[in-house]
Amino acid sequence: MSASSSSRSSGSVRSSLRELLLVVCISVAADASSTPASSAATTHAKQAIDTIVAGIKSGDSTKTAALFEHGAVALAGAGHEVDEPDLIKTLGRLGPHDVVTDVKVSKLVVGGNEDAAWVFADLAITKRNQEPGEKPKTATTSVHATELLTAASGWKIVGAAFSESRAAGRLGGVFPMVETTSAGPLTALLASPAKIEAALSADPNVVVVANESEVAIGATDAKKLLSAWDKRSLSVNGSAREVRNAKWGIVQANVDWNEPGGKPYRFSAQLIALPQPDGSWSVVAVQFLAL
Repeated sequence: MSASSSSRSSGSVRSSLRELLLVVCISVAADASSTPASSAATTHAKQAIDTIVAGIKSGDSTKTAALFEHGAVALAGAGHEVDEPDLIKTLGRLGPHDVVTDVKVSKLVVGGNEDAAWVFADLAITKRNQEPGEKPKTATTSVHATELLTAASGWKIVGAAFSESRAAGRLGGVFPMVETTSAGPLTALLASPAKIEAALSADPNVVVVANESEVAIGATDAKKLLSAWDKRSLSVNGSAREVRNAKWGIVQANVDWNEPGGKPYRFSAQLIALPQPDGSWSVVAVQFLAL
């Protein structure tokens, strides 16, 4: 065998070994967590984010509104009906004098199965503020988004949350949640970061979004973030929207952080979970939005 042939043969063996090791690593990761996102879940989740990005760029809410199932709720601060005429400005956290010049997806995470998909996206939105009588200013802000899409709805969004990084305020009250239901086991979780932590899925795509700049992906980092909230005295303010079935569950509610020295700090919050064979719920996505 010539030196060149031997070199090619060795390279081929090394390449094959790398491929084998990659397959083994993927298999081990899959065995150590829940089922990876199905191709259908991934495809539809990515398409939804692409449509929202295009809508924010164009300012047209039509295609974005069509992504949502009838009766769905979008949290953007308060809860919003998805047939609002300015839905895309609400989701993009845009003011009346903001002109969008660019939108980029700086991070995208998708998890799910053949029945449901959850997606987290960080949207970097560059906008020029043209406040009358003031010099135009251009800035890029990050909007965190989590969504739940379901196969039974034709892969439409049944609930979503969009928030900028900001500190919560001590407010006198909150806007009531829309499309409310009877409270259930998921509503109870929102008042206890420790219970959310205990119910957190081992899925590598689990996500926790806090109200400021904190975003955690994966169970280890998500538990660390939640543990920082363990001593907070939280309570659900008013009625929640909790929707559950045999395949998935979601809850959206207003949440108070009760601390001495003034009115409670106010949030809205969204939690997505999947049912387990023993009747419990495995949390896959949580987002707290400062009001």
